[in-house]
Amino acid sequence: MDPNRLKGSIHVAAHDSVVPKGGAEERAIVVVGAGSGGVPEMVEYMSNDEVMWALLRFEFGSGAFTRTKYIFMHFNADNIPVMKRCQAASLTKTAKHYLSSEGKDHFHGACELRDLADVTAEFIMTEVSEHFVVDSIAGASTTAMIKQYQEQLEKERWAAEEREKEAAKRRAEKQARRRSAMLEMTQELIEEFQVAHRDSPKSTKSPKSGGTLGHTFVSNATRLSKASRVTVMKIIRQNSVILTQLSLEGIEQVAKGGLWNWVLFGPDADKLPLLGGGSGGVAELKGVAEENEDLVMFGLLRAQLILPGLSETRFAMVHIVGSELKAVRRAKLNALRPKFEAKFREYCHLQVIVADLASSSLEADFIIEKMGWNEAAIQEKSGLAGAATASSVVQAYKKALEEEQHNAYAESKPDPRRTLALKMQEADNSSEDGMDARMSEAMHAIASLAQEIELEAIPECEDEDEQDSMVDEEPIFDFEKEDEAEEEVKLAPNALETLETVNNVVRTDRECNWALVRPRPKPAAK
Repeated sequence: MDPNRLKGSIHVAAHDSVVPKGGAEERAIVVVGAGSGGVPEMVEYMSNDEVMWALLRFEFGSGAFTRTKYIFMHFNADNIPVMKRCQAASLTKTAKHYLSSEGKDHFHGACELRDLADVTAEFIMTEVSEHFVVDSIAGASTTAMIKQYQEQLEKERWAAEEREKEAAKRRAEKQARRRSAMLEMTQELIEEFQVAHRDSPKSTKSPKSGGTLGHTFVSNATRLSKASRVTVMKIIRQNSVILTQLSLEGIEQVAKGGLWNWVLFGPDADKLPLLGGGSGGVAELKGVAEENEDLVMFGLLRAQLILPGLSETRFAMVHIVGSELKAVRRAKLNALRPKFEAKFREYCHLQVIVADLASSSLEADFIIEKMGWNEAAIQEKSGLAGAATASSVVQAYKKALEEEQHNAYAESKPDPRRTLALKMQEADNSSEDGMDARMSEAMHAIASLAQEIELEAIPECEDEDEQDSMVDEEPIFDFEKEDEAEEEVKLAPNALETLETVNNVVRTDRECNWALVRPRPKPAAK
């Protein structure tokens, strides 16, 4: 037996030297993956030319005698170059520390394996079984323990499949709600145009002769409510510029002191898919974010603070990461942040960017602190000692929000749908020369929709349930579609997750029974 093999004894991380959280040591380790398929699944993501470390969970016994055993595995193949092996070996203590929840947990046994062919449940069990105490199978053979391990894997694989089915169902429901919301927004926008035309001098231009909205739109907009939702949704997909223009109007309202003081978008910096907007501040924004946990979201928030000697309005960009996103997709969508930042800066001066937020973190006190409205800053600006405490600042924000809502109601401030309809009506009654290109495109898209209705190209459909099921078949936006390029890359489950996350899914949630890490690859030489 190899005298250098790590085996036996409980490895309590407290006995090791402490590894600082977030330091160079943690960054030197990267997660390969974590899954529910046991050692057979894990070995698919290993190779004989890589040093790796793993956390393995075994369940033995049954009922009151069920025992959970955690194994630390160090894979250090003989054919790995000596220098590479030595460099990686220096990280073994670091890997052990982070795979034991930063010293909070322990291992029941450990082993070092030097050939990929040895990475099997049977071999690992043989190496460490003498250190297990399993009450219900005391003295049992490795074969009996392997049988129980296979039963564990079968049970946990089934549970993983059920979780994935539930997750897919939730994603489908969220996408269906978003599609329905897009349809409702379009219908409401049509109705606002109808009101704008009714209250203003009618355009004499015909859509067929180069105009945009005209009488055709006015006379047929009401028919949209009877039209096939399927065909309307098809038109919306083809003319998403209509909703993009509405999104831009929402940004402008937040930036220019309009009715809305927040707006939230899905991950598309060009089409700006509108998830929500309103005058309810942080609390209302949080509610919408929690309904879209399958997305990375970007929002603009306007906040006002009024205290003795101080009255300020500030703008924040919020970058919210949904809790139901897989790591690879999350990383891809997070990369859109600079584009959204640039878009928001076209409309207002951003005082702060709050990045990588969980929806649960969207609380008034947290955002206010990020805005820079802390006690010291307020005292410096107001010149009054003890001008505010953390709680009084939050109360001042909420009071200012209530006053803003009251004033908006008293002044009958229009929402973005109404302001956009009025702008288009005004533009329709004037020359298109010099008109904003996007506005012009949106107006022609609306006219196209009106003509579809006029020509009865949108059939009526009485069965709303049938319409809804057909509407839900195809996503509107690209970010809702499965990315085939992601499927081509063979990544382990939970690849690119954090060390803390993979510890939790193995030790706490018990959704996975293995987690694999390796040294972070060095950047390629330029």
